[in-house]
Amino acid sequence: AYRKIGEVYARAQQWDLAAASFERSLKEAKGVGSKAGVVARLGTAYMKLRHPRQFQHLVEEYKHVPSVQAATYGDHIFLGNIYLDGKDYFAARPHFEVAVELKPRDSYAIYKIGRTYLEEGRAEKAKESFENAVEIEPEFADAYYRLGVCLERLGRNEQAAKMYERSVEILPNHLDGLVALQRMRKSK
Repeated sequence: AYRKIGEVYARAQQWDLAAASFERSLKEAKGVGSKAGVVARLGTAYMKLRHPRQFQHLVEEYKHVPSVQAATYGDHIFLGNIYLDGKDYFAARPHFEVAVELKPRDSYAIYKIGRTYLEEGRAEKAKESFENAVEIEPEFADAYYRLGVCLERLGRNEQAAKMYERSVEILPNHLDGLVALQRMRKSK
């Protein structure tokens, strides 16, 4: 009954009520088979509500990412971040790429593509993304920091230090940038 109620709320796009109904349905479901569809619907509700913690909890509890349909820029960013947090960079990147297709001059989505490359150890590809992100948004402190990480991995330490400095100029309490600068100063 709770699943059917959740479906009605989902069709009406009342995602908070749909999520509550699907959550109740999961608590009362007996077998794994009866839970699979509810998990997917609850995942969709969490995505629409932009509740990453609840979505991540669902992933952890049921040991897979619910199959949900991403339609908007926000949906793709949300799912890309879920996969990125789960260290599934290959699955994350296409969501960020679609987000860039939907908003071509969006520095955040471009930055996130760079993050997937950086986490895979592909520093040169990541560097290109971070350069594009700071070209679009010159005050993007974390993009400068990550650009510094790429340059340092590529053995270009002087350039890396300049990127770390820039991240701290923009955001004086950028902890990662401050730590990187301190580390580089000690190694000189």
